[in-house]
Amino acid sequence: MGAAADEAAASTGVSVLTDAERGRDEDKRLEVELPGRNERKLVDFARDMGACLKSTPLFRRENIIVTVDHENGMLKPMTAERFLSWVEDYTLLYDWVTVGKGKAARDEKIGRTMPLTTARGCLASDAFYYQVRKIARVNSVRLPVFRKDGRPELLPEGYDDESQVFTMTSRIPIDEKMDLVTAKGILDDYYSEFPWADLDSATGLSRSKAVAITMALALFGIGLQPIEDARMGCMVRANTQGGGKSLVAQMAIAAPFGLPKNTPRAGEEELRKVLDTAAMQGASYLFFDNLKNHLESALLEGFMTSPVWGGRVMGTQLSFEASKSTMLIITGNNLSVSPDLQRRLLQCDLHVENFDLQEKQHRRDLNPVVMVRPEVRGEFLSALWALVRNWYAIGRPPAGTREKPYRVATFKEWSDIFGGAVQAAGYGNPLVKPAEDQLADQKTPHQRKLVEILAQTLTAEKPSIEYTFQELVDCCHESELMSWLLEGKLKPTDGSGDRMSFEVSMKCASKMGRMFTDEMSGKIGRIFVIEDGRRVRFIKRGEGRAKRYWVELLGVPAAAAA
Repeated sequence: MGAAADEAAASTGVSVLTDAERGRDEDKRLEVELPGRNERKLVDFARDMGACLKSTPLFRRENIIVTVDHENGMLKPMTAERFLSWVEDYTLLYDWVTVGKGKAARDEKIGRTMPLTTARGCLASDAFYYQVRKIARVNSVRLPVFRKDGRPELLPEGYDDESQVFTMTSRIPIDEKMDLVTAKGILDDYYSEFPWADLDSATGLSRSKAVAITMALALFGIGLQPIEDARMGCMVRANTQGGGKSLVAQMAIAAPFGLPKNTPRAGEEELRKVLDTAAMQGASYLFFDNLKNHLESALLEGFMTSPVWGGRVMGTQLSFEASKSTMLIITGNNLSVSPDLQRRLLQCDLHVENFDLQEKQHRRDLNPVVMVRPEVRGEFLSALWALVRNWYAIGRPPAGTREKPYRVATFKEWSDIFGGAVQAAGYGNPLVKPAEDQLADQKTPHQRKLVEILAQTLTAEKPSIEYTFQELVDCCHESELMSWLLEGKLKPTDGSGDRMSFEVSMKCASKMGRMFTDEMSGKIGRIFVIEDGRRVRFIKRGEGRAKRYWVELLGVPAAAAA
């Protein structure tokens, strides 16, 4: 069980059992006296149990005692009821009984299962808890970390003290010496048949393909950052079904983690439970596949940038706070997202020109089942490991240039590692934003277009103009802006019916009001650069029925403004 456990157990007068001998020979299991007899207290029992179990597959995930489920790689909270039998694989618990009477009476050991109250007390005891090793995550295959000296290294199987990661035993062969040319040939082959929307025929480069490779590399290298560091997510969109959006994401997930687990998209209450479970489990990814229409979630936005997440363990009354390292992967056809999600996601776009799916011919038969074959996973992981080694060997260059690194705000280290490694391999800079008309965040371009329309009449002589809420709504409706928000019906503004106004529902009015007031204006106004290059401020003034929205031309001389 290790020298540390031997030394700790020796101080308590117990014998130590190796993992290989666990449960095979009762004489070699750890002997631990139950509390109660001879003034033996619960804290003494808990301290001895902690020393004896110090190197067993028992861990603590923040404030929860857990074990690794070797069937699915999940962390399983240890309950007092399960602890009763679990410890009997590693310990021989005993109590004393008096045999005989009078002068012939003597005390003898007798093996016992601990009482449930003792199990609860032991698990709750600091004397036990602080001897249990911490665990950050469970890996199904060997994945890389940075060692203290800065070197990247594939973790060994089993528990690694420095990283606090447990790596399960697998049959996945990884070529640790694969060269960059071979690695690129493998990756280019796997990604060769996807219809990248932004493929440059002259250079052969595609920002979307670079994003797809970055997504795979970031999942493979999930341990290359400190666990509490922010991680960007990735979004794969297609213009229609059959574009391969799900497969791009599944390929990235399958190599390091096996068959992808899709998380059904539910309401915010259910989503909170999903996020709580992911944080507590130390999950490396969350996969939301084939989402529809528009995605906006303050919970997801906060989850992606929060270093620590607190919640409740599913099915229990236990609460926790845990550092997290979960990466968000989403896919959807023509999916749009909120501005806050857009800046947290790298966007990969696929464009299918041939809409007859029966006519599509593929050289490779790729699907998740194929991708989890040991030889396929091994080849894919070897190629990703070669990209990491190449980036490290040439001095860890960031994306962009050393003089002017290209980084995404809030995700500096993530940008440097994964954007830098993909660019260093010759795939271009994956962190570059798509063209504005290709962004999944259509709200920001629509807001800019609205301000541009409102500012059409502004001149140096008339540098500002005010609008009511209804005028803004009517402008959006007439110009086909914010169509995913607008909900209501046209209504005559007078008896003649010559003029019509769009009457929004109460729910829509609330959403539109928040957008105009909070997103587009804020406390001091927001500046938009419109198509002709002019800078225009959008600002709210007044409250209640006196509230008005102003557009103001900036850079106008004081005399003209007066």
